[in-house]
Amino acid sequence: MLAVARATRQATVEPHANTLETGAPPTPARYAGATLVTRAHSAGSSAGVRLALASIAGVLGLGSGCAAILDFELGEDRGAGGSGTSSSTEGAGGAPTGPGDPSGTGGSTGTEGGATSGSTGPGDPCEGCRDEAGACVPGDEVLACGANGASCSACTPSNECRVARCDGGACSDTPRANGEPCVGGACRDGVCELVAEDCTNGVDDDGVNGADCLDPLCAPLATCLPDAPEGWTGPHAVYRGDEPVACPSVWPDELASLGQQLTIGGTTCPTCTCDTACTMEVEVSGRADCLEPSPSQSVFVLSAPDVCVAATPAGNTPRTVVPFAAQTMTCSPITSGAPTFGPIAFQESLTVCEGPSGVCAEGGCFSNVPDDPQAEELTCIAAKGSLACPSGSYTTRIEAYEDFDDARACTACSCGVRDCGGEVFVYDDPTCSSCAGLCSGLEEGDCEAFPLGANLHLAYVAEGTCQIVPSVPSGAVTPADPWTVCCLP
Repeated sequence: MLAVARATRQATVEPHANTLETGAPPTPARYAGATLVTRAHSAGSSAGVRLALASIAGVLGLGSGCAAILDFELGEDRGAGGSGTSSSTEGAGGAPTGPGDPSGTGGSTGTEGGATSGSTGPGDPCEGCRDEAGACVPGDEVLACGANGASCSACTPSNECRVARCDGGACSDTPRANGEPCVGGACRDGVCELVAEDCTNGVDDDGVNGADCLDPLCAPLATCLPDAPEGWTGPHAVYRGDEPVACPSVWPDELASLGQQLTIGGTTCPTCTCDTACTMEVEVSGRADCLEPSPSQSVFVLSAPDVCVAATPAGNTPRTVVPFAAQTMTCSPITSGAPTFGPIAFQESLTVCEGPSGVCAEGGCFSNVPDDPQAEELTCIAAKGSLACPSGSYTTRIEAYEDFDDARACTACSCGVRDCGGEVFVYDDPTCSSCAGLCSGLEEGDCEAFPLGANLHLAYVAEGTCQIVPSVPSGAVTPADPWTVCCLP
């Protein structure tokens, strides 16, 4: 007859222990020569007990020298403990029955496993996860995700527009809100859409490093410039060259088009001549010689250059001719043509351009002044009037002008006084062209007697000329509406 003893001992539980070992039997005298080992598979459960009796003498009523080998496995008497939760340090109860092996190996039939319910397991006091050193890390941290003592896992977002979070002890990857900044742009549906940084609009377009000149991306494109003092405008992009230039797109608005060093074309004035009509009074009488009183006389007024006046005195007996009164005449000017004036231009042109400004730590953020193949590029402030440059950074002074005043003209033609004088010629030729017969020239105050019945014709040739005062250029061209432009050296 076999008797089965069920050994029940309390095992000492260590955290994360893989084996449990029982203490010595309470009645070693009774179990002499027997070895009892319990094997525990996990915390919260008891393994079946294998008893190996190499020799049993005087035990359970068997006689001395009787030997038997009993090899049987007792069924588990409680199931495995449940896992702990974040709110409890004890596991759920085990399975109500163990599997039990109904037959012992090499011996009598074993006893079925008991139906006793397993006791509650202790669980893990760490609500988060444990790192490689076993230290507890609080749960729901982005870089340390896990729960109830599980190993920590790193939660890493797939890109900068997504956020990695712990969700129920596992990592989740969710998109950031649309419009949130990312490197070089803004998030859109979990993806970074690149946005160019506008360096002069006062906005952090790409959401990185700040707006405008605060962002290093603007360093090749824009510059922080000192503010213009009160009463001045700017800073401006200024182009100085032979001809005006168009403002560039980054400095799009033309504030002023100015000039320096006037060039003035020539002036042509009208030509002047003088119109004179000299006269000579001539007495023609019928006396025989110049000493006799004249019984009859006529006075002829001759005008130069009129010629060939038939001289028939009263009584039709011309005998003497006396030129006696030449007139001093004022000449009348005659103008031919109209004045002409050459073109006026500035030798140098300054185009002053305005542009938007952005954010700087000091001053304003302005686009770099683009090169122009036809002009010199300057960075300046400006003010109307002829002024001195203010103290500060803008010290190179340029004075230029918006316009000019053209006061050019030509003086009027004029003529001086002419002393006519001259001679009266007496001809017997009715055309006053031939001296084959009579041809005599008489000056003022002369007297000459001619034969009775001579056919006298008179012509007056005046002497002297008018003093012509020609038309000449007058007036000047002067620059007007000055600006003062002060530039960075």
